[in-house]
Amino acid sequence: MKPKVCMLVHNPPFQGGVVQFCVLLVNSLKSSVDLNVVGFKKLYPPLLYKGKLPKQNNSTINFEVPAYNFVTWYSPFSWIKAYNHMKKADVIHLHWISPLLTPLQYTILKLNKLFAKKKVVLTCHNIQPHESTIFDKVFTKAIFSKVDHFVVHAEENKKRLVNEFGINDKNISVIHHGDFSFFTKFRKETKQELKKEFNLENKKVILFFGYIRKYKGLRFLIKAMPKIIEKNKDVFLVVAGEMWEGLNEYNALIKANNIENYIKIYPYYVNDKEVHRFFDMADIVVLPYYNTEQTISGPLLVSLAFGKPTIVSKVGGIKEMIKDNYNGILVEGSNISQLADKTNMLLNDKKLQEKLSRNAVETVKRDNKWEDVARFYFNLYESVLNNK
Repeated sequence: MKPKVCMLVHNPPFQGGVVQFCVLLVNSLKSSVDLNVVGFKKLYPPLLYKGKLPKQNNSTINFEVPAYNFVTWYSPFSWIKAYNHMKKADVIHLHWISPLLTPLQYTILKLNKLFAKKKVVLTCHNIQPHESTIFDKVFTKAIFSKVDHFVVHAEENKKRLVNEFGINDKNISVIHHGDFSFFTKFRKETKQELKKEFNLENKKVILFFGYIRKYKGLRFLIKAMPKIIEKNKDVFLVVAGEMWEGLNEYNALIKANNIENYIKIYPYYVNDKEVHRFFDMADIVVLPYYNTEQTISGPLLVSLAFGKPTIVSKVGGIKEMIKDNYNGILVEGSNISQLADKTNMLLNDKKLQEKLSRNAVETVKRDNKWEDVARFYFNLYESVLNNK
């Protein structure tokens, strides 16, 4: 008999890597698990959420099982309705990203502890927020105290749960993040065609991709650009992603470093069908993160799927996924001199680019297959239900 699982998901029309993770996970589990999928109608308080909340569904992947998207962040009645769905399952599966959802998730988990007493699995995409406040650890502990088993994407995150939150390591599973290769199915233009379209013919193109937030370290890459330009006069930096900070701040930094003619920012969320245009046009990808909350990176997974030679910071779980000079280049993201040197080296080493590209694709095909992720989750549900 299939285990019955009710999963509270992040769902389209909302955007970002966690939404895509939830869709791909559910679709991978649909044949092995009896799923009840509950999603959101209103996800975050607009005044507290720095990104843009979309009004229409632009996702090219959607749930292949019925999804009931009625939960709102402000309505306890919708939280209780969600709990009523969940109490009929064998396992309640939640996703942890932000303390903004603490009232909702705590209510569901408290009701479960009092009445249904179903097993609870929590996938920690973040352990604490990238931009934290003094209240976050209190909220995080409140949720964690009601969970039976945790899933993280890397051993580094497991250690944090044990050392910082006192979680028994037997109650933590490390399951790799699945791949984001679905973006590659929209490819059609060649690199040369795309460079011509972007007016970047005969340029060595560096791509910075993803939400533009402080912890992503874009400012370090901008500060490294003058030194990169010294060795590569034909270099150009393309930045693509929704702004979570003021664009004026970055424009001032660009001007201060005198690189106005070497950079262009596309300050919006790039829809699924357009992602390939940026990655296929780029020669290399640079992701200079500096926050230890970087459990894993969605843009990194996309970059590997496209076979892009990638420079990325060795923070969080990334250093477990990337082997230096094998499937990527590891750096200290905030070390501007090192960032510039490694970027110059990679831009001028075609053989290394080819090696990293080849091994990047092999990595995601080997380590990040969704059928493997689904099998691990299925085994976890069975284990939790059997108290193993």
